[in-house]
Amino acid sequence: MSCYKMEFVWLGTGGAFTNRENEHGAAWNYQSNLVVRMWFVERDKPVNVLIDGGTTLIKALARAKISPLEIDYVFLTHLHSDHAGGLGELQLINYFVKQNHLDVVGCMHPTSKIDVSAQPVFIGVGNLTYDAWDKCWCGGNETLEGMKRPADIELFANVIALNEKEPVIRIGSVPNAKNGVEFMMFQTSHVSNSNMFAPSYGVKWTTPTGERVVFTGDTQNNPVQLKTAHFSSADIIFHDTQTTMVNGKPFKSGVHAHILELVETYKDQPQILEKINCYHYDDDAFSKHDPEKYGMQPFVIPYFKTQKGYKPTDDEKKSRIPFGEGNKWVFEVSRETRAKMLTRQEVELGQVAKEISDGLVEEVEPKVRDKTDTVVKVRKKK
Repeated sequence: MSCYKMEFVWLGTGGAFTNRENEHGAAWNYQSNLVVRMWFVERDKPVNVLIDGGTTLIKALARAKISPLEIDYVFLTHLHSDHAGGLGELQLINYFVKQNHLDVVGCMHPTSKIDVSAQPVFIGVGNLTYDAWDKCWCGGNETLEGMKRPADIELFANVIALNEKEPVIRIGSVPNAKNGVEFMMFQTSHVSNSNMFAPSYGVKWTTPTGERVVFTGDTQNNPVQLKTAHFSSADIIFHDTQTTMVNGKPFKSGVHAHILELVETYKDQPQILEKINCYHYDDDAFSKHDPEKYGMQPFVIPYFKTQKGYKPTDDEKKSRIPFGEGNKWVFEVSRETRAKMLTRQEVELGQVAKEISDGLVEEVEPKVRDKTDTVVKVRKKK
């Protein structure tokens, strides 16, 4: 792996209906969407991997100072609007701004040079991305002025459908790069009725410094499904968490794990409880719960609340979270390790160049991302 730095930028940490504003006019939480930023020795700008994009996505990206044009990959965990509702707008922004070379200012303005030929890569298990197009995005995006036929998802994005039996992909400068970071999706139990089961997934990956991360996506409290297969081997667990209380008692929706359910489930397994970082909580969660008193990690907070100058609300002041003191979710290898990565990369590129010059392989332009990112080689047939 040639990833030397990784940062988790939480665009939001609230539930589907988060909508309150604090006394300073700042949105309270935004919906629970995450950008995993990765830096590779062979690339001079980060690779941005978005996990879900709800209806607050574009505004939340602006608060995190990330342009929609800088999103390289999108993992889709399920089709609820707080996870997929903003991705149609992301598609349109990328298509129109890049297609017409528009100089858009404000939240659209990228912090680095953008390859206008590159489309974001949408990743889902099986037909999930195509289902999202049919059920979520098609109505607003299929009719474009002057087109002779309805648009489809491939106009706006490159789609990778992961194998349902082995939903794994390596992400580097290009999809399935040998030196990339491995991401694995896994099924969760979120919503079902007597007629159907709504597909829902979590995501796992490992940081450059070796921490194994589990992002549950939306899920019920399901230790049989999650504990042995995913939680036991994890170092960091980001768990979908409901925090609603009614008349002093927990309101359990049945489709999200309530924070007190998790405490009860893992009370005899503190080694799991202490790994859990709660997100997807209610706007008033800070006044009702203290995860640290339960043996958990503190509530995850949106990236913009970690930045200097943020003024916490009265409820937030009751917690021990260090608001405005920087993002703690940064993982970076030592200078020595990075130097070794760079040397190894130079050796590999030298070997590729020699094979090309010797006529053993031919250089092929990548179908995805910009051409300068990597060399794609195809072994010549004898």
